[in-house]
Amino acid sequence: EKSEKPWKAPQVQLEDLQFSNEEQQPSNNLTSINERDNLCKSEQQEENDDNGNLDPNSVASMKVLPSSVILKRQPSSLKDQLDRWEEPDDKPNEIGSISIDDILKFYQATEFMHLDYPFSESFGKAGNRDEMIGSAQATFNRLTKLAPGSRMLPYSILEAATKDDDGSEKLEKKELLNYLFQPDAGGNLSLVSFVQSCDWVYRQLRYFFASVGNTRVIDRQVEMIINIIFGFLLFLMVLSMLKFDPWTLLVSMSTLLVTASFAVGSTCAKAIEGVLVVCIRRPFDIGDRIVIAGTPHDPNLDSIQKSWFVENITLLSTTLRFASSGEIAVIGNGSLADTRITNLKRTKMSVIMIDLTLNISLHNKENLKEYKGKIDDYISSYPNIWEGVNFFRCENIDTRLGVVYYRLAVRCRVSWQNAKRVYGHKADLHKFCISAAQQLGVESKGA
Repeated sequence: EKSEKPWKAPQVQLEDLQFSNEEQQPSNNLTSINERDNLCKSEQQEENDDNGNLDPNSVASMKVLPSSVILKRQPSSLKDQLDRWEEPDDKPNEIGSISIDDILKFYQATEFMHLDYPFSESFGKAGNRDEMIGSAQATFNRLTKLAPGSRMLPYSILEAATKDDDGSEKLEKKELLNYLFQPDAGGNLSLVSFVQSCDWVYRQLRYFFASVGNTRVIDRQVEMIINIIFGFLLFLMVLSMLKFDPWTLLVSMSTLLVTASFAVGSTCAKAIEGVLVVCIRRPFDIGDRIVIAGTPHDPNLDSIQKSWFVENITLLSTTLRFASSGEIAVIGNGSLADTRITNLKRTKMSVIMIDLTLNISLHNKENLKEYKGKIDDYISSYPNIWEGVNFFRCENIDTRLGVVYYRLAVRCRVSWQNAKRVYGHKADLHKFCISAAQQLGVESKGA
């Protein structure tokens, strides 16, 4: 019955398969009846195999494809074919995990931290940024001596720090080291990359000390408010113990309290909201780059150009520095309660957009595939900068001008906290896209 059905030769893409000398390429034109019968028998045999009925005589005659053919049929990166997804963070059990003793030990530990040698004495002195840069360069030169004849530092030398005395490798240390020192495609680190990583740790450490000191100031202010409230309640209790009725005094002052509530009620409400923002929400720390939107629904248009650096935080106000011009502004914390605050430092990666105007010949033959391949190769050659491509899609086609408009979105490992570096990497990628278009002859002449 199967041989009587209309049969159509399968479409085989020969360029996607690689055959060895022992194999014979399949023919696309099966015209004889014998070949058709053999094909039907093979299809029937495949159905039996799927059902679990294997013929012992046919097992020995089954032809095994070489590994080169199997690998050629698989996509270059299976992960790229799937939807992009990030693992959610597992939140530890924080209920009851911090005691007063832990807080006291933390403050005592910060007192013993030596600011002149924050990394170690073997690293060198790093009391300020200039000393840190000099010590980092000296450390890099000492480490490169372990790889004679190379001006680059092999990442394998740094990986030795993730192993214990027994030779076992700590996975957590390895992940942190990869996050800090991101090697290039060849597994090497340049002097600039090494010093940049050390500088990032140094700045985070300085911001940490500044945040701890600022938190102590806020804690003293909160403690003062609590002491005032406690003292007032204690005063009422003492009056009650001395047989005085404190409520008579409060009722006599009710008229004054009502009048004052109308006068300063909104101000007190804003002040309380500001205290809750700083003590409970904690949307930023000292040194963070933030963007403040008027309402939670305002879009972040040109957000980086309108960003601020947090200079100081108190219980009632926050001091900000405008990133573009360096102007200093003091904003009440109560006014920040109803705004949307975007913390660019807490955003681990940045996504950049590049608009490209290309010739319509990009859609001819293999130009589009080759152009996308060049971009992918460029991204993969700098793994310490780029994490991957989000999309590369056509936004519009203008047949009158003979151009196509494409948008490229790429994930950068540098956060918008360091906007200068992000814009520098974006400019390099944009120049490469234009250069690749010129090499393929698909650049737009009139754009």
